[in-house]
Amino acid sequence: MMTFEELKYLIIDSQRKIEINKLFFLFVKAQSYIDILRIVKSEGNYRWIFNNGFRDLIQYFPVDDLESEGFYNREVTLSDMNTDIILLENGTLNLTQNNSSRCRVITYAARAYITLNNTSMVEIESNRRSVISVTANSWAYAYLTARDTSQTTLNGNDKSTFMFNGWGNSYTTSNLQPESYVNAVLNDSAKIITNTQNINARNNDKSQIIS
Repeated sequence: MMTFEELKYLIIDSQRKIEINKLFFLFVKAQSYIDILRIVKSEGNYRWIFNNGFRDLIQYFPVDDLESEGFYNREVTLSDMNTDIILLENGTLNLTQNNSSRCRVITYAARAYITLNNTSMVEIESNRRSVISVTANSWAYAYLTARDTSQTTLNGNDKSTFMFNGWGNSYTTSNLQPESYVNAVLNDSAKIITNTQNINARNNDKSQIIS
């Protein structure tokens, strides 16, 4: 088992070969596993971090520390969250949001099944081969960014609203009731299939809007 100090300097070494930025200096000051996880969260750009080797080091962190900071690589059921949730490879999230709760969900080759009620809100960023399903009810709002080969299903009820950005080879299906609405921007080779005219979509590059 790698010690904290060994892990800390492995991370420092990997970061200094990529880019000397604020993360590097914060890693030097870290005194615990949780310090490192909070540093990662403070940067906010999880895609950049995962693509530069941090994901491979997650296995060396204590599970309790990971989950206390919102990192999960197992099936987990949560509700009414107001913090970032980072779902690691092969993890599964079952999330229900009520009232005015709002959170951010970042997935990396993981699955997320999300239900939004009342005026709740979620921001989702899906990477690699993630599978996402969002059911929005009442006046709920979802802001989604799908990358790589992510697959997304949007189920809209009542007066719910989706803002969707598709990249890479992502594939999205929208199932909307008459008063639900989607605003979408597609890039690269992303595709969205819709069963309604309740969509304001713009496609760039080789992306497609299929109805």
